[in-house]
Amino acid sequence: MFGEKHTVVSAGTKLSGPEQPIEDLMPQIKEVLTVMSEEGIDVSTSIRKQLTEKMVDEADKVIVIMEDEEELPEYLSKSPKLIWWNVVDPKGRDLDFTRKVKDQIKELILDFRC
Repeated sequence: MFGEKHTVVSAGTKLSGPEQPIEDLMPQIKEVLTVMSEEGIDVSTSIRKQLTEKMVDEADKVIVIMEDEEELPEYLSKSPKLIWWNVVDPKGRDLDFTRKVKDQIKELILDFRC
């Protein structure tokens, strides 16, 4: 959605396992893969990455999409680069719920671009 104006990188604040292809999390994220595919985005081979302090240092902005802000590492929670979006994790939820979460995130992105 940002075209070539920005470089966007995805990383987790607290991975539940090793860095690995997202498709390895099946079937818990089947609906997420389906909804992203509906948007024309294939994330199935993307590699889950752990957010690091170096990544935060190198970024202009860090947008965190999660429900509980208290779970953030200290280097991130104290960063002036932090933008926090309170969004429910769709992992393990049904397709309709996952679509609503996608729509919420899409709206936040469009508002952010303005």
